[in-house]
Amino acid sequence: MEQAKAFGYTIDYQQDMKLDGAKAIINDYDGLVIRSKFQVDKEFLDLATNLRFICRAGAGMDNIDEDYAIVKGVILINAPEGNRDAVGEHAIGMLLSLMNNLNRGDAEVRDGKWLREKNRGYELQGRTVGIIGYGNMGQAFAKDYQVLGLR
Repeated sequence: MEQAKAFGYTIDYQQDMKLDGAKAIINDYDGLVIRSKFQVDKEFLDLATNLRFICRAGAGMDNIDEDYAIVKGVILINAPEGNRDAVGEHAIGMLLSLMNNLNRGDAEVRDGKWLREKNRGYELQGRTVGIIGYGNMGQAFAKDYQVLGLR
């Protein structure tokens, strides 16, 4: 918000705005900065008669009708690398949990069971991991898993 103000934009931050409220006022705005709270579909874009840009604070644009926005001349901006490191780290955590039966073992121990052999895990070093999709998230995951000695 500070950077937008520095560029001369007036900011109207409405964190709790609902879709109906946004539809009622969107024609008064030149730009829209959103997360994934609601769909910016054809109906919404037709109400946004002065909209020049939409900024998506995140990687995905799946809640925006991109094709129609482009037809309407609306510039689309997102942050595809914004959470790549967090996603890579989360994937490493999930891999460690899966390979070492952490969730099942935790539930069993909480239930008073200690099934050591049933929950014996696997060391990751030297194993090969396949990544489907090698964009920002996949590359962050690959960088993180190399530290663990994975291929």
